[in-house]
Amino acid sequence: MTLHSECLSKASTGDGAKGSDIPTFGRSPAHCTSNNTLVYESESPPRSAFWNQEIGRGLQYLFERVSLPTAACHDFMDYFNHQIAPLLGPTPQEFKEQGMRPSTFFSDDHTPVELIWAVEADGKMSIRFAMEPLNCLNGTPSPSRVWMSALHNLCSWHRTRTWSLEWADICRETLIIDDSEVDERIQYPSHFFLGGDFSQDSMVGKLYFLPHFRATKTEVSQEDLVTECISRIGLTDPWSRVLSFMSTIPKNERPVPDMVAIDCMPSTQNRIKVYFRCDVTSLDEVIHIVRLGGALDNDPLIKEITDLIEELWGHFFPGLGRFEHITPSRPRKLAHGFLIYFEMKLGSNRMWPKVYFPVRQYCESDTFIANAISKFYAPYNDDFSKRYLHDLHNILWVSAS
Repeated sequence: MTLHSECLSKASTGDGAKGSDIPTFGRSPAHCTSNNTLVYESESPPRSAFWNQEIGRGLQYLFERVSLPTAACHDFMDYFNHQIAPLLGPTPQEFKEQGMRPSTFFSDDHTPVELIWAVEADGKMSIRFAMEPLNCLNGTPSPSRVWMSALHNLCSWHRTRTWSLEWADICRETLIIDDSEVDERIQYPSHFFLGGDFSQDSMVGKLYFLPHFRATKTEVSQEDLVTECISRIGLTDPWSRVLSFMSTIPKNERPVPDMVAIDCMPSTQNRIKVYFRCDVTSLDEVIHIVRLGGALDNDPLIKEITDLIEELWGHFFPGLGRFEHITPSRPRKLAHGFLIYFEMKLGSNRMWPKVYFPVRQYCESDTFIANAISKFYAPYNDDFSKRYLHDLHNILWVSAS
């Protein structure tokens, strides 16, 4: 199981009732037909039992840890078991037994799902998830008709907050392509991730689009595809500030817009996040990109963000100065390097950057990473800091038991 912890706001790292439950909720888990159509069975197959064991129990623990109401927790787990688990594809054992090659780009170990535990400095916590829908026969990324159908069904769930797929349709039309043929030019076939942000009584859907596959097939750069998408959404002005800075970096060193994320919300409430994958390896280089070379320095939020990035750097890479370069502790994977995103909203020229540290690539062990996060939180949330290692142990224990 992959657990992703978000640290403090942007530093690291209404009710929405709309009617009845999705009709398929409460049914037994599904199996797949030859055309990748889900068919519900009267008994739970081993695959669903596996995902519930490996992911579902950890998710249940996190819901209880953040004190979600019992009714909401029950509904959220029902959603995971009957809507998410059937989309996770074959189990690792099935991949091994059938000689299938894992194809998901979601994580460096091919796990198609991660749980996200976001903790603010004031103690506020939220639980999120993200996953890649996979073909239940061969484990390849599912075509858009599969996950778009799931999204349209989700809009009628009474736990879904205000819902719109307006931006989702634009992203789908401009960033991805339904073509299952993979040639030697394709680094990875993944093109879409699905996520959700759980609150005390509702969930906001989150969608992630990866333009690499379409860019390679159409020979249009990822930057140009993202620019077309953002132009149609109406955020050309803030995006041009990002591109203006990126153009100052030599092309062979320039960060690549690897992913675009949106919420399933009306455009007036929505936001778009463009994730750049960067090969930089020093604190100074990371902060230089976060500041857009100084273009964002007038915003007081940027100073707060860069201070927290520097503090996190000291915990993850102790003893390294601002201009010293980190070296990987593990072999380089496709999902490598720092991810830095810039969040944009309609009606605002302000930008919210955020940094994802590639700790699995550069830190010596999971134990080291967990201790570093615990120490980082100590001055901000002492209770969370003291309980963090214990909570991690419990999450992993319930998933393994």
